[in-house]
Amino acid sequence: MQKKNRRLRWVLIPVIAVIILLGLIFQRAWQNEKANQGLEATKKINIVTSLAVYGEMAKAVVGNRGQVDSILTKASIDPHEYEPSVETAKQYAKAQLIISNGAGYDAWSTKFAKANQKAQKINVNQVVGYQAGDNEHFWYQPMIAKQMMQPLVDKLSSIDPASKSYFEANAKKYMATLRPLENKRNKLSVQLKGKKIMVTEPVYDNALTGLGVKNINQNFSRAIEAGNDPIPTDVLAWNDTLKQGEVAFVVNNPQAENTVTKRAVSMARQDKVPVVEVTETKPDDKNYLQWQLEILDQIEEALKS
Repeated sequence: MQKKNRRLRWVLIPVIAVIILLGLIFQRAWQNEKANQGLEATKKINIVTSLAVYGEMAKAVVGNRGQVDSILTKASIDPHEYEPSVETAKQYAKAQLIISNGAGYDAWSTKFAKANQKAQKINVNQVVGYQAGDNEHFWYQPMIAKQMMQPLVDKLSSIDPASKSYFEANAKKYMATLRPLENKRNKLSVQLKGKKIMVTEPVYDNALTGLGVKNINQNFSRAIEAGNDPIPTDVLAWNDTLKQGEVAFVVNNPQAENTVTKRAVSMARQDKVPVVEVTETKPDDKNYLQWQLEILDQIEEALKS
């Protein structure tokens, strides 16, 4: 009997050892799987945008689930003269979501986006329903933030489906922060009814249209936008209109100044016509809300003159 028990022990010991070894192997595999899942959960969505204003909106929606890199982040950079670097191309190549303005404004961005076939893309010109000849400064359209929220939620959710509700909540929070801007626009739309304004360059025209007013000297401003001098009759029309005393204010883009626009602004000030300064790119030290409100504050002050 003792011999039989001894034989049984000798048989069971290797079996138990194998079971323990297998258990250790499975435990290690399970721990590795959990570690990989944790690593995957902390992996952030890589987003690249051409313009900082869209980068802000993307960051607001993606929250801590992503990393946003905007290429044109300095107000001192002229978007029309920007030349992308090799490093820029690499950023686009690694991106999972690419946001371009489109409409020829940032052709380098749309080109890089097309080359990255795996990335999700948002072309803002498609979001706003751009038609040839429309003003391509879409970030000045009053509804642009609202229009961008759903495409951002949809594209980010396609990359990270588990975070869809998180993205949706973030979009609602961001829109809530912009209510002061909507309220200010509504207030000024009433005050601007029937007012005449002129602009040196049409970067702000989308916003003016949203406020219910139009640029009454489009020939002048379109020539400046195209890099040309306005013809003499358009310059005379600018001066004559100012002297009539019917212009509520002049909108000037200091980033597109030349000898002609400086003279035009000088004429406005001589005739006691307020000048509202706008920029094509977001100031370095301001967010989208602050930037837009600051311009509307200038308009409100101009209407008091």
